[in-house]
Amino acid sequence: MTTGIFAGLWDVISCSNKEKYICKKLAEGAATTTAPPTTLALSCASGWTPAAQRNICYKNWQDARTYCINQGGNLVSIASETEQGEQQVANMLGYSEDLWIGMNDVNWEMHFVWTDGKGISYTNWAKGHPPKNNYGCVYIDVDRTWKTAPCTNNYYSLCKRSPGETVPLLVLQTS
Repeated sequence: MTTGIFAGLWDVISCSNKEKYICKKLAEGAATTTAPPTTLALSCASGWTPAAQRNICYKNWQDARTYCINQGGNLVSIASETEQGEQQVANMLGYSEDLWIGMNDVNWEMHFVWTDGKGISYTNWAKGHPPKNNYGCVYIDVDRTWKTAPCTNNYYSLCKRSPGETVPLLVLQTS
């Protein structure tokens, strides 16, 4: 998979690196004109659902997982209370919606696994969850406890990847 500048993406490098650059300067005597600002109407790509009053779009659990994989990661797995706290980054960024995570039991009812294959060593289930008639996919509720929902529901999602790649470490994808 191509990443970084070779894929047309920004790359994170040290500020002390000497790199080439291009500057743009108005020619002497040239008059400046300012284009009037334009506001584009929110338009989500086919299959995406627009979020009310926000310029974002989101998708279901499987599409969220596919998006994360295409970004070089996976839906987030949470192995400890410390990692659960790290997911609060989403709150600090102003996202107070439900977030898909990588835990699921889509292959075997009530036998939860992480999409990245890591073992389950920590959970933060909401009271009464997971219910016996559970729905297959797990999300972090706005109160930051874990609940199950049908995988076809549309929520935001958190992606995670290993350090050392050029895609962001934490991608808050509105899937």
